[in-house]
Amino acid sequence: MKKLIKINFFTYMLAADLFITQVSCSTSDRSRASAESEEAYNDFKNYVATVENHTTNATDSTSTDW
Repeated sequence: MKKLIKINFFTYMLAADLFITQVSCSTSDRSRASAESEEAYNDFKNYVATVENHTTNATDSTSTDW
């Protein structure tokens, strides 16, 4: 019986913790996080495009120099 009470207590505490975590984020925090992730994604896309261009240019110049 004592073990059953402990399990239920920890289950309810975990559920309450998850609920509080979800409620604690305000709408402005969520929108700011969304904007930051979109900006980070665009920065990453630009970085990959730049690296691809540099790699392509390097291979073109190496093959013509050869």
